[in-house]
Amino acid sequence: MTIIANTLEKTAIGNPVSLEQLVMFPLLGPAASEPGYITLDEAIARGVAEVKEVSASGSVPEARFINKGDKPVFLMDGEELIGARQNRVLNLSILVNAHSEVTIPVSCVEAGRWHYESPEFRSAPRTLFAEGRARKADQVSECLVRFAARRSNQSEIWEQIHQKSLSLETHSATGAMDEIYERHQLSLRDYEQAMQPVDGQTGALFFIGPSLISLDLFDCEATLRAMLPKVVQGNALDALDCTRRRLKPPAPTLEQARTFLNEVAAAPVETYPAIGMGQDLRIRGGTLTGGGLDVDGRLVHLYAFRLTEEGRQDGAVFRHTRVMRASRRYRPPQA
Repeated sequence: MTIIANTLEKTAIGNPVSLEQLVMFPLLGPAASEPGYITLDEAIARGVAEVKEVSASGSVPEARFINKGDKPVFLMDGEELIGARQNRVLNLSILVNAHSEVTIPVSCVEAGRWHYESPEFRSAPRTLFAEGRARKADQVSECLVRFAARRSNQSEIWEQIHQKSLSLETHSATGAMDEIYERHQLSLRDYEQAMQPVDGQTGALFFIGPSLISLDLFDCEATLRAMLPKVVQGNALDALDCTRRRLKPPAPTLEQARTFLNEVAAAPVETYPAIGMGQDLRIRGGTLTGGGLDVDGRLVHLYAFRLTEEGRQDGAVFRHTRVMRASRRYRPPQA
C-alpha cells in the first residue's frame, strides 16, 4: 500500500459547506500534533526566509529560496509569489531544510513585466486557480518523465490566465493573475468566510456542482488552517467564473467525494528525489493528476485534480520547451 493510499484510508469526510456553485467537503485526520515546520507566510513574517530571483538577470522558471531559520519551511504547490522581476507560482510542494538554500521551480503568472518591482518576492494570499493548478501539475509530471525537470508549459499558463481575465472581465497591463483576484476580492472573501475550517480538518475536497476540481490534504490541522484561505481563493475563482456564466450544475454527493478519494488511493504513483527534503510523489493516470510530498514516511501534502478533456495534451505539451529570453516573452493576445 502506498503512503497515499494508507493516509486516505484513515481519512474521513465531513459535512459539506457551500456558497453558490462551490462545495467543500472537509477531510478529517489523522494528523500529527505539531508540524515540525513553518509555512512560507510564517517564515517571511519572522524574517527567516528570503525568496529572490536566481540572479540579477533572473530566469523565468526558477527562483531562489533561502531558509535562515531553525525550522524547515513548507512551500505549497500553486502558492503565489509577488514582486521581483515578475510574479510566479510554485510548481510543486517543497520542504526546505533549516539553514539551507534551494533553487525552486516556478511558473510566471505575469506575462508582461520583466523588471524589478522589489528585490525579493513576498507571498500572496492565494494560489493559482484550480484549473490552472491541475494542468500545471500534469505538465510538471510529464516534464519529469521526459526531461527530468519540474517545469510547466509556460505559454499555456499565460494563455489560461488571459482566458480567465477575459471571462471575469479583468484587464491587467502586465497580464498579472493577481489583478484578477484583486478585481473580485469582495466576492472571494465571501467564499473564505463561508468555508471556515472545522475541528480536526486536515484537508478539503472542492466541487463545482458534481465536478471535482481539487483535493488538498496536509499532515497537520495547523497547516490546513494556515493554507485553507489560499486554497479557497484558488477554487473560488473558478467557481466565480462558473457563476458569472450562469451555469447551475447539480450539487455533488458524499458518494462522489468517496469515489474520488478511492480513485486517488488506487492511482499509480511515481517517486522522485524531492527538491529540499523527502520524496516527490507524482500522480498521473486516466483523468487524474497531482502530486505529493513524503518526508520520512509522513505525507506532508497531497494534491490531486481531475483533468477536463482539453486539460491534457499528451505528446504535445513540451514540443517547444526552450525557455524564452525576457525580450521574447509571450504576450497575451489583446481582447
